[in-house]
Formats: sequence, C-alpha cells, structure tokens
Amino acid sequence: MIALLALAVLSPADSFRAPAGFDVARVVPGGTSVLPNGRLLTPIGDRLYTGEDLWKVLISPNGSIIVGIHDDGFTVYDHEAPRHLVSTKDIAPAGAFTSDGTRLILSEGDDGGLAVYSVPDFKKLSSISVNGDGYKDSYINDIVLRGSTAYCVDVANQLLVTVDFGAGKVVSRVRAGREPYSLALSPDGKRIYVANIGLFDYTIVPHSGGTPRGLSKPPFAFPSPESVKGVTVDGTKVAGLGSPYVPDAQSIWMYDLSSGTPTVAKEVKAGLLIHAPADGGKSVGGSAPNGLLFDHERLFVSNANNDTVQEFSPDLKLLRTIKLSPSPAVAKLRGVIPSGMAASPDGKRLYVCESGLNSVAVLDPDKGTTLGRVSSGWFPNSIATSPDGGTIYVATQKGIGRGP
Repeated sequence: MIALLALAVLSPADSFRAPAGFDVARVVPGGTSVLPNGRLLTPIGDRLYTGEDLWKVLISPNGSIIVGIHDDGFTVYDHEAPRHLVSTKDIAPAGAFTSDGTRLILSEGDDGGLAVYSVPDFKKLSSISVNGDGYKDSYINDIVLRGSTAYCVDVANQLLVTVDFGAGKVVSRVRAGREPYSLALSPDGKRIYVANIGLFDYTIVPHSGGTPRGLSKPPFAFPSPESVKGVTVDGTKVAGLGSPYVPDAQSIWMYDLSSGTPTVAKEVKAGLLIHAPADGGKSVGGSAPNGLLFDHERLFVSNANNDTVQEFSPDLKLLRTIKLSPSPAVAKLRGVIPSGMAASPDGKRLYVCESGLNSVAVLDPDKGTTLGRVSSGWFPNSIATSPDGGTIYVATQKGIGRGP
C-alpha cells in the first residue's frame, strides 16, 4: 500500500506549519513518532534493527541474507540464522556480494582498503590495501563487482580504482572527477559510470614559518577570480577551488572497460549548473549527483540538491528529468534530497529514497511520473529489492525497513 505524504496549508498565501503542531518530540515504536523538527514519522512494514547511523543495505543474490552497514560494523539478518553483529571500526557504507553469494566485499573506510568476508559465517578472510604508488589516506565510498574484480571509487584521492580481490592486489588507478561518490556497471561489463558529487577541488592550506596551521578568516569570496586561481594570505599561498563549471565538478563520467583498464569515454554534467536559472531564482550549490542505477539499458541519476532524478541512455544522452515534490504548493522549494535507488526486476517501477521527506518515491520510469510515496523511517538513504521484486529493503538511520 502506498502512503501519500501531505503538508498542512495555513492560508492561501502558502504558509505552512509542522504537522505535529505544538506536540512534543517522542519515539513511538509501531506508532506515530514526532521528530524534533515537528514532522511525523509513521513507517510501514517490518523493522530490522541494526547499529547506529545505518547507511547501506545489501541483499545476497538469492535474497536470503540482508546486511546493514553502520557505525562500528555491520548487522546480518539470515533467514536460517539469528541476527548476527560483526564489529569492526574499519568500515564505510560500501560493499557488494559476489555473484555466487559466497563472499562479501566491504570498504574498510579510513583504513584505506577492502575486506573480504566469507558467507554465511562472515569471517574475515583478507584485507587489501588500496594505498600505494604515491597515494595515501584512501577512502573507498562505493564498490561494484564483476567476477573477481572490484571497481571502487576513492573519494579522498579522486580515483577509480580496480582491484583483483582474488589475487589481493590493485590492478589500476585512473583519474575521476571531484569527489567520486557512487558507481554503476553495465550488465555486459563493457562500461562503468562514476557520479562525481563534488563541486570544488579542495587542498590543504600549507603550514609556513611560525604561523599556526590554517587561516583565521576565509581567504577569498565566491564567486571571484581568487576562488578559482588562489591567493596569497600573510605569505601563505592558498590554492584556489577551481571552476565549478569544469567537467570534473558534479558530473557523470563513463569509462570504457574493453581494454581491461578503465578509460574515460565521455563526461556529462548532471542536473543544474551552479547559478543556473531555477525555480525561485538561481541554482545554489549545484546538483550533487549522489546515486547511480543502471537498469534495463537506462542510467538513472539522483541529484540531491536539485530534487530530481535524471534518465540517461547508455552513451550518456539525457532522456528525461523527473522532478520530485510532495505537493504542487511546494514545487518550487527544495529539500526532498533523493539518494539511493532500486528498480523492480521488470523495470516497471523505480524506487527512490527521499531522505528529506522520510519516504520512498515510487516512480513509473517509462512515463516519468510519481505513483506515490511509501512512509519510511528517518532519513532513508539506501534501498534494495528482493530478487523476485516482492519486497523492498530501506536503510534508514536507525534500522532497515522491510515491506511489500
């Protein structure tokens, strides 16, 4: 059943109030909770509790195992075994099951590598460092697998990294855009896509002389020539942030995999450019493409700052832009924050986490229309479907929601 969200209108002048009115914040498991911001939270479906700050849900190929990645480890729900918590501080919200379901590959976060776990006992078999060849402080933010190859985005060094986890070594590192955030692989394995969420190219302010590290005030305004090229402050050269209009910033990159090493084949901008004309004025903060999904020969991109989902052809031709809004009265406002996506096996439904609305939008991708919204827990950000398409699993900040 689809639960539609509504906003309370106070006057014809489009004034709004929090749905809870003057009611106090409280948590009501199985009922209606009141958030501190006055929104009501009424998730549907079953709740599978995990650790704090859940950011990712993964489903095994046969659908029997559910994994939620959160702070200090991951929680496993197995249809044939009790809930199992695996504790580890070296973890990030990125991982994937191998196609045969016998291995789980996870990011080790700040530790800069990949961990290989056996399934179903979830014993750690090995750890593969991604640091090396002059690169350090790697942080793998997303992973997709093909055979024994793991393609990973290193958001810290802004790279697409290829790892042979069978041999336990890095195969290649190639440049990505600013803050590469998520990945999608074409089913035939010939192309891989990277969403670059970053707008600027940040660098460390160098330490000089007896001056304390850092700056006491911003070195430049934005927009300005100094913000692009840099400036010298009190004898310290502060690098610029670069232009937000270059292909590196908030873009989708397509790589050709036919040679064995990923090669950039095409780059396109996602969503609205910063300061481009938009509802109510100009686009602020750019598009922030944070989610990718390749399904039925279509690439879907969720633009968190624009509240849109875009559909591209496999060669990155823009086909459609779908705007997400809970009501025509607030269509010119922003705050839906689309993020993780999943599709039904037949491709007839597209499910989009609406992190700002505590809901999941159900879209008809063929028509580009919103069919309804499913109420979820707080801040949904990752979603997966069961192999038969009968169940969706939604990762929210405090647990996994499971519903038909």
